[in-house]
Amino acid sequence: MLFNSLGYLFFLVLSVVSAWAAPAFLRKWIVLAASLFFYGSWKVEFLLLIVFSAFVDYFFALRIYKSADHVRRKLLLLCSLSINIGLLIYFKYTFFLVENINSLFDLLGSSYTYITIGHIILPLGISFYTFLSISYTIDVYRNLFVPIRNFPLYLTYVLFWPHMIAGPILRACELIPQLSSNSFRPSPEDVTRGAHKILLGLFLKVVLADELAPLVDDAFNTEASTLSGLDVWTMAYAFGFQIYFDFAGYSLIAIGSAQLVNIRFPENFNWPYLADSPREFWKRWHITLSSWIRDYLYLPLMGSRYEDRSSGGLDIERSPSAHHVVVALFVTWVIMGLWHGANWTFAVWGVWHAAAILLYRVISRTDLLKEMPQLRSVVGWGVTIPIVMLGWIPFRAGSLDKAFQLLGKVIDVTQYGRLSFRENFYLFVFSIFLGMLLLRWMISLRERIIQHSSLGWLVNGLAYGAIFFLTFLYFKVSNQFIYFQF
Repeated sequence: MLFNSLGYLFFLVLSVVSAWAAPAFLRKWIVLAASLFFYGSWKVEFLLLIVFSAFVDYFFALRIYKSADHVRRKLLLLCSLSINIGLLIYFKYTFFLVENINSLFDLLGSSYTYITIGHIILPLGISFYTFLSISYTIDVYRNLFVPIRNFPLYLTYVLFWPHMIAGPILRACELIPQLSSNSFRPSPEDVTRGAHKILLGLFLKVVLADELAPLVDDAFNTEASTLSGLDVWTMAYAFGFQIYFDFAGYSLIAIGSAQLVNIRFPENFNWPYLADSPREFWKRWHITLSSWIRDYLYLPLMGSRYEDRSSGGLDIERSPSAHHVVVALFVTWVIMGLWHGANWTFAVWGVWHAAAILLYRVISRTDLLKEMPQLRSVVGWGVTIPIVMLGWIPFRAGSLDKAFQLLGKVIDVTQYGRLSFRENFYLFVFSIFLGMLLLRWMISLRERIIQHSSLGWLVNGLAYGAIFFLTFLYFKVSNQFIYFQF
């Protein structure tokens, strides 16, 4: 059941209205039943897997909380983590590991027998709900959260349909208290805001991301040897915009859907392509994931105290000269890259961002343009966005060989003398880039008009009317969301 489908809209209305209308004692059960149905509509047999995974964390968290013995607590935590990570590795990385082992056999000689495996279906959302479950157990271990004794409530936390496929990734302390005490009856203002977010999310998905998708697919399916440097830059920007519109659209629909049952989710995107540094970019892009990586991987590797919040992004201020800081940074980013997909191209994407952040840390400590903060910000943005966009090449390329071929075109000055695609591709991508800057200015202007004028209702009405018209015009179920594959 895709968010960008009439089936989901029907499911959403039915689930929300049922939760509003039901007696208070039934509402939590309706939300749980809706979540089970939503996930089961993809592949019902995987419900058993996710319920088993949830029970493992529920069981071990209670045992960890009851135990006063530090060694026993750590062993219980390791058991829980081993089961969760083991399931993730089996379903998501078995083929990747086998492929690399077989490649190693090729290097050692043909006398070795190749490993073969059968067909493995990747459970939808396993990367996201695994992180959700891991954070719960670790927070109990860290004494940040008292485990709940109500398994249906915990299962609702894991399965809650707006976020369980692709985030936002919420901590137990953020969501479980809301599920526990919530009446699931929002205010009229919450309903309006939730509906607005869903409409805007659908607009980003069906009008922008899905219109870019065939152009991006055709470009990346083109033989790399026939492309020019300008072609590669355009492809990088095109996919950068596609994945942003796609995932930001998903996140807005998820946040809006939750708000319709009086549940608050943190924002997941905040104009990331206006960031003036790599560090700032990761405070604005997929905020809940980057914050999760910070608190449960990066800071522990650093030996630093976690920050326990789903905001702020991944990067934090650290001295770039310390050896262990650099190691922790690159290890974190390689793992974060591989989390996105079982391919070395994602690891290269992670290394790319680690190197960009490290370089930024070094440069930011110089006095360059410190006396001119506005110029520094403009220059920083002008450097950051090409670095970020070019990083999407290995993320999307599909193979290391193609990724390096494409990146080679960028650094070869002799490869800029031709255009390989139809002119509308370049114009469309440039229009989106220009439109993003113009839209940000218009939103700022709209906020000032609403604040200082009685015409706010007219401005909002015209804006959402145009969004609704375009969404209705382009609405079709053609593409699933990109992050569903992760």
